Amino acid sequence: MAARADHGTLRENFVASEISKKENDLNFWRSKSKAKVDFIIQRAGDRVPLEIKSKLTPTRSCVNFINKYKPDHGYITSEDLFENKKTSDTDVHWVLLYKVPVVLS
Repeated sequence: MAARADHGTLRENFVASEISKKENDLNFWRSKSKAKVDFIIQRAGDRVPLEIKSKLTPTRSCVNFINKYKPDHGYITSEDLFENKKTSDTDVHWVLLYKVPVVLS
């Protein structure tokens, strides 16, 4: 799928579809400087960021969101990485794209 020009769009659409199956609202976050987190999941009073990327480090946008809202957890999709790291006091989980439905459960 990575050879397609719309690779990123397909990944985001898949996740949007999965969120709409399990969550009532489909939200994203954008700062005044146009930094964007792809999806924000409201869970038990917490705002959980979900980035659809293949980078191995949190994006600046995701780090800005984490610093501002201090969620307990955050998620970033990856094509080949499955691990956990700490950014500030937030546990950031890299999950394989096909595991996103499990994360949303």
